[in-house]
Amino acid sequence: MGISDTMSEVNKHATSIANAVEQQGSATMEISENVQMAAQGTRSAAHNVSEVSVKVTETQEAASQVLDASQAVADNAARLRKTINSFMEDIRAA
Repeated sequence: MGISDTMSEVNKHATSIANAVEQQGSATMEISENVQMAAQGTRSAAHNVSEVSVKVTETQEAASQVLDASQAVADNAARLRKTINSFMEDIRAA
C-alpha cells in the first residue's frame, strides 16, 4: 500500500468522521429545540396551575361569603318565624 492509498484511506475516514460529527451536531440541535419546547410547556403548565390556584382561592372566598349570607338568612328567618308565632298568639289571645 503506497502513500497515495494511505492518504485516500485517511481521507475516507476523515470524511466519515466529519459526516458523523455533522449528524451529531444536527441531533444535538434537535434535542436542544425539544428541550426548549418542553421548558416552554412546563412554564405554561406552571402558569396555568398558578391561575387555577388563584381561582380556587377566589372560589373559597366566595363560598365563605355565601355561607355567611345563608347563615344570616337562616337567622332572619328564625327571628321572623318567632315574631309571626308571637303575633299569632297575640291574635288568638285577643
